[in-house]
Amino acid sequence: MKQLTIKEIKDGYEDERYSGLSLKETLDGRIPPYRIYVIKGDGCILYVGKSQDAIVRMESHVGKGMWVGFFGSHLDYLLITKQANDYTVDFYDEDEVRVLYRYNPLFTSMDRMVGSVEEQMIFDLAPVFNIINNNSGKRENKDRWYEMHPDPDIDFSDSLLSFVDSIL
Repeated sequence: MKQLTIKEIKDGYEDERYSGLSLKETLDGRIPPYRIYVIKGDGCILYVGKSQDAIVRMESHVGKGMWVGFFGSHLDYLLITKQANDYTVDFYDEDEVRVLYRYNPLFTSMDRMVGSVEEQMIFDLAPVFNIINNNSGKRENKDRWYEMHPDPDIDFSDSLLSFVDSIL
């Protein structure tokens, strides 16, 4: 598992596992990509997601990389604020997904394993911002979050101003 802060992702994280490799070597599958990510902040699990490349997907949440200026959800608006800079993201690669998968991996594609592990993590962790598959009845995580953040409105004006400055 690789853990990064939101600030590290905003600043442009470069995966050291690919250092010194050619493009062909990075794409040939020798290094398993990170496929699942878990966002944590203020002692709460905020979101569990999956992607073909979880680090690039996290860039989309914070509007970086090829995703400059893209903010699609309430979670995205939260993550672009300065208050989220110390939040962390745990990334799980394909080898770790195989370990977490609860069924026989010999008869299952990686995409199905990733989907199954993501769904189970959502069910087990009950993240604040996941809606689908989050029906475990566990309320502690969400209750703790909304006790600390009772107002659903987030002041992200400082982040938007810095974003506008960065593109001008």
